Amino acid sequence: MEAVAFTEFRKNLKSYMTDVNDNSSTILITSHNSTKNSAVLLSKTDYDNMIENLKIMSDSNLMEKIKQGNAQIDAGKAKYYELIDN
Repeated sequence: MEAVAFTEFRKNLKSYMTDVNDNSSTILITSHNSTKNSAVLLSKTDYDNMIENLKIMSDSNLMEKIKQGNAQIDAGKAKYYELIDN
């Protein structure tokens, strides 16, 4: 993760926003006052994915189903299908 001072970030906001959206990078924006005033910039897509993953991981019923599915795959009980493009 790249770290950048707030003043530098402010001067080049468009460039940093392009970077996080085009490259899925994250940027730590720091303040000279304290680490309490720091922030992280990431794309909305990456943020949405992170939140969705946290929701899935916090759902014990869903996680149990995922574990059962993985066990079935490991045991060779899964069926694989070819996707058909129309």
